Amino acid sequence: MKKENKYLVLKLEDIEEGLWEPAKETFWNYINMINVQRRKKGKKDNSYIVVNEDEPYAQKVWDLILGKQESDPYGLGFQNTEAHR
Repeated sequence: MKKENKYLVLKLEDIEEGLWEPAKETFWNYINMINVQRRKKGKKDNSYIVVNEDEPYAQKVWDLILGKQESDPYGLGFQNTEAHR
């Protein structure tokens, strides 16, 4: 597994503060269109855990995700098993 840019994450506060009302409405319409198409394909709405790479613990999370840790040395409640890879 390698790091890749696969997702777009936007902070809701940034959307609220950064777009004027007509743009917000258009933005949410596009999001809804994407979700409708996903549902038509039998896919569910996704839910993600997001870690800002600027956080001091971000590398520890990457280590766990990439399988560089075989246990939970950071006390995050995570067991790195095949089911989690």
